[in-house]
Amino acid sequence: METTHTYPDETPAARPGLMRRAVRSTIELSDFITRTVRNALRRRRTRRALRAQREVLASLDDRTLQDIGLHRSEINSVVAELDGEHPTTRRRAHPDSVAPLY
Repeated sequence: METTHTYPDETPAARPGLMRRAVRSTIELSDFITRTVRNALRRRRTRRALRAQREVLASLDDRTLQDIGLHRSEINSVVAELDGEHPTTRRRAHPDSVAPLY
């Protein structure tokens, strides 16, 4: 007959430091997953908003684009500037003269 030995230091209750680390690791993993999902959703909303802005500008006729100081070839550049993806490269007559598109 084989005997099994149970050592008191093998139980989780006997090692509270181990349990605290396990709980802390679980909480940190949960926080990481939550942040990752929130960031992904935020990026998705931003991409959708930028795509909508691009579509609105593209739907305007050339005369209207000219009235607001844009050329059709600048639409992608302007949307990228609004996103902060690229630095502003266009000159404006007055910084307050162009309202945001969102």
